[in-house]
Amino acid sequence: MRSCSRRILTKVSKIAGLLWLVGILTLGPSPAYGYRGPYNASAPPPLLQDSCPGNTLTNPDFEFGARKTENLGTSLSSSVAHGWFPWFIRGDQRVNREPEFKLEDATRDPLRWRVHNGYFSQKFFTTWATHDAGIYQRVPVRTGSVVNFSIWFQTYTGEADGWDGEKHHSDPDAPGNYRTFIGIDPYGNTPAGVGAPPPDTVIWTEPMMVYDTWTQVNVQAVAQADHVTVYTRGQPEFAVKHNDSFWDTACLVVAGPAIPEGFDAVVDTALLNFRAGPGTEYDVIGTLERGDPLKVGARLSDSSWLQVTDDAETAGWVFTGLVKLGIDLADVPVAQEIPPTPTATPTITPTPSQTPVPTATQTPTDTPLPTDTPELTETAEPATAVVVTVTPEASTKVQTPETESAPDSAPPSQRQPGALNCAPALIGLTLGLLGLVVWPRRRTTNSN
Repeated sequence: MRSCSRRILTKVSKIAGLLWLVGILTLGPSPAYGYRGPYNASAPPPLLQDSCPGNTLTNPDFEFGARKTENLGTSLSSSVAHGWFPWFIRGDQRVNREPEFKLEDATRDPLRWRVHNGYFSQKFFTTWATHDAGIYQRVPVRTGSVVNFSIWFQTYTGEADGWDGEKHHSDPDAPGNYRTFIGIDPYGNTPAGVGAPPPDTVIWTEPMMVYDTWTQVNVQAVAQADHVTVYTRGQPEFAVKHNDSFWDTACLVVAGPAIPEGFDAVVDTALLNFRAGPGTEYDVIGTLERGDPLKVGARLSDSSWLQVTDDAETAGWVFTGLVKLGIDLADVPVAQEIPPTPTATPTITPTPSQTPVPTATQTPTDTPLPTDTPELTETAEPATAVVVTVTPEASTKVQTPETESAPDSAPPSQRQPGALNCAPALIGLTLGLLGLVVWPRRRTTNSN
C-alpha cells in the first residue's frame, strides 16, 4: 500500500513539474530584446537622441518595425524598415542581382554584433552574386540649408563561412571587395523606378572597404530645394558566397543656411529688419530674407548688433542673434561711429475746449410714505431633503433609503451569481483519490 501511494505521489509530482514548465514557457516573460512591433512615430531612443539632437529622419535607428515591399517592386521575401525605401540596379543572376532586404534581429545570437544600437539594423545581401543597391529617405528642409547625413555600417563578405567559435567573420583570403558609400541628393530626387539607379545629382562619399567592424561615415551638402534625399549604397566587386551589409543609427541634421564665398554671414530667420542703427528705436531701411548674404564691418562692444553690408552694397545694422556667422566675432572691430539715436517728434497738445455751463438740477419729487407691512404668516416646516451622490460613469437611478441594500451583500438564503460551489469538486476529488488507492488493492486481490 505504501509503495503504491509512493508511486502515485511520484507520478503526480512529475505531472505538476511538467505543467509548471509548460506555464513558464508559454506565459513567461518575453525574450531579452523582443520584437519591436509596427512603426510608431515617437522620438528616437535616448541614446540616439543624445548623440544626434535635431535628427530629422524617420525611424533613424530601424527600431520601429518593417513592412513587406513587394508592392514597391522587390521580391516577396524582402522587407524594409518603416520610413525607408529600397533601390537597386537590376542586372542578371550573377552581376547586379536584386538583393534581399530584411531587418537583422539582435535577439538571435550570435548575430547580436550585427546591430549597432538597439535591437535591429537594416540588412541587404546577395549570395554568389554582386549587387549595386541600398536604401533611401526623402526629407523636407529649408532651401539653402547645410545638411549633414551620417550612418553606421558593417559588411560581411567572402567565399568561406568564417567562424571563430562565437560569431561569423569575413573571409580574409577571398573577400568580395565590398565597397560602401553614402550620399545626399541636394535636389531631393529619387530613383526613376524599380531597378533604376539613383539620379546623377547625388553627392557620394569615397568608397570604403571595411569588414566586420562598425564604422561611421558622413556626407554634407547644401540643399538646393525644399527636400533632400539621403542614400546608402553597397557595391561588391566579386560574386562570392557572402556579400552582406548592415546599416544602423542614421542621423540627418540641418545646420542652417550656407554662407556664400566672399561673405561673412547669412540671415538665419524668415524675415529680418535692416535698420539705420544698432537698436529697435532706429528706422527700418529694408527687410532681409533667410539666406541673404552679408559682409560684417563692425559691431557694438557687447556684440549684440552688427554693422553689415548686403549683396546690394546697402549698409545698415542687424541683430546678431538672427544671423549665422562664418567668422569669429573677436576678429570684428568695435564700431567707432554710431548713428545718433533719432529724436522723437513732439506731438501737438490740443487747446482745451470751454467747460459747458451746468444745467439746472431738477427738483426731487416727494417720496411716498411706506405702506403698512402685513403680518407674517407661519412658515410650513420644510420636507426632509434626500442627498444624492452621483458616481462618474454610474447609473443615475437612485434607490430609496428604505429599499436600498449594501452593494456587496446578498440575502443569506440566496447564493450570489458566480459563487463557486466546492462541495461537488471536493467529493469528486475524494472519490478519485479513493479509486487510486482501492484500484491497485483490487488488482492485487484478484491476482491472488
